[in-house]
Amino acid sequence: MKLHFENGFHGVTQINHQRIEMNRETGVGPYDLTFTAIGGCFYATFLDLCDHLHLDVEWCDLEVTGIKRQTVPTTLETVDIAVTIKTKNSIDAVTEAFDQASAQCSMLVMVRSVAEVNIQLYFA
Repeated sequence: MKLHFENGFHGVTQINHQRIEMNRETGVGPYDLTFTAIGGCFYATFLDLCDHLHLDVEWCDLEVTGIKRQTVPTTLETVDIAVTIKTKNSIDAVTEAFDQASAQCSMLVMVRSVAEVNIQLYFA
């Protein structure tokens, strides 16, 4: 990953062949990328467990939000994740994989050292 900034906080993040504009006016900010990483890591961990348990997910929507502390250092205070899953498998089996992923996801383990993490699971 490579970052380049000009004229203050106007930059481009280069990840492989993809470019992400970073700026406060119209682009992506650091915590947008943080929330994306948290959601992506959690979902990848969940899918690994689903594969192991022979569970199928038709689709999944994740919404990751959070609140930063007002005091320095302004680490995250809370992280809220709303997950909606469409599956034909047993709700109990998918919920078990979901709970295991919540405990095993490396990004969530790291974030829990500074923030309260709340995760809600919904089925479509």
